[in-house]
Amino acid sequence: MRDRIYLIAFFAILFTFTLNVISVRRNDWVIVKEKVYSSRIIIKYGLFVRCERSHVVFPLPGDDSNVEWSDYQCRPFPRGKADRCDVHQGFCNAWVAAGYLTRLSELVAVVALLAIVLGSTIYPTRRGFWKVVAGLTGFHATLQLVTFWIIADASDVYTRFDHSYSGAAYAMNTISWVVGSLTTIGFAIAGIAADRGQSWAAGHAAYQSISG
Repeated sequence: MRDRIYLIAFFAILFTFTLNVISVRRNDWVIVKEKVYSSRIIIKYGLFVRCERSHVVFPLPGDDSNVEWSDYQCRPFPRGKADRCDVHQGFCNAWVAAGYLTRLSELVAVVALLAIVLGSTIYPTRRGFWKVVAGLTGFHATLQLVTFWIIADASDVYTRFDHSYSGAAYAMNTISWVVGSLTTIGFAIAGIAADRGQSWAAGHAAYQSISG
């Protein structure tokens, strides 16, 4: 298979891996905004952490002046009764699973990158090695897709996510599995074409007709 195909796949998976690493460490997969009288509360949920920013305004009696108070706290999420895991046990288990799946997808992406390097440098194994690379990139994208589905489903079943919306981390996850899926499909098409000896994919290893 041509080196440039491996090169394109390498940078595509490196891109999805980077998005994966950044998104799993962000706390804005799901965002909930609440307003109670003059108080504003913004709660951001990450795969492993929950952060709450509060801004409260206390009007003083007798004049138009106010006293303002702000607070920002983060804690692990989900966590037992504090997040009603006794009632929403299924949600909490699924959310924890999503976090671990995303961590696993990071590892799979690293292995896929190493496989691409091997496939592009070890000439005797190039023709069939694309299947290993396609399998790894596909597995990486699938793990990201499952995480995407779990977070989307959570917004419908977890009562504290009422009136919530998706944040930047969720968008990164979406881009990651879409690019990963397209990369897998494209790489598999190129691999099949290379096995059939088509010059655009096989390069110098393309089958040459023998003239009589």
